[in-house]
Amino acid sequence: MKVCIFGQGFVATILQIGVQRIAQGDLEAYGVPLASELSYPIEAIEFVGSFDVDADKVGRNVGDIATRYWRGPAISGLDRIPIYSGVHLGELRDLPITPAGLDDQATLLECVEQLLSVYDRLRPDVFVNLCTTERPQAFE
Repeated sequence: MKVCIFGQGFVATILQIGVQRIAQGDLEAYGVPLASELSYPIEAIEFVGSFDVDADKVGRNVGDIATRYWRGPAISGLDRIPIYSGVHLGELRDLPITPAGLDDQATLLECVEQLLSVYDRLRPDVFVNLCTTERPQAFE
C-alpha cells in the first residue's frame, strides 16, 4: 500500500520510523490496535512521498528529518522518501519556520496541477494528513 504524508513533522517522522522498524523486524507491533486484523500487513506499507511547507524540509528526504527526532541507528529506506513542497495559502504567520509552498510562485490552479502531476507519478493509495503547527523538542 503506497502512502503519502501531508506534514513531515514529528508525528509523521515517528510514524514512518515505527512502520519501517516493524517491517524490518526491529520492533514488534505492540500498541498497534488490531494489527493482526488489518487488510494489509504493516510490512506492505510503503511511504512514497511527503509534502511540507517548511523550507528547511522541502527538497530533502525523510531520513534527513528523522535524525532530528531519532537518536538510534539510521532506519533503512527513509532516505528514499522525498519531501515535496506543499501549499500553505499564506497561513503560516507567526510560526517559527520559513515558508516554502508551491503557492509562493504559482497560482492556486497551477499548484493543483503541479500536485496532481506528483500524485500521478507516485501513485499513492492513501494520503495521511499529519499537518501540525508547532515544532517539538527531541527526546532521549
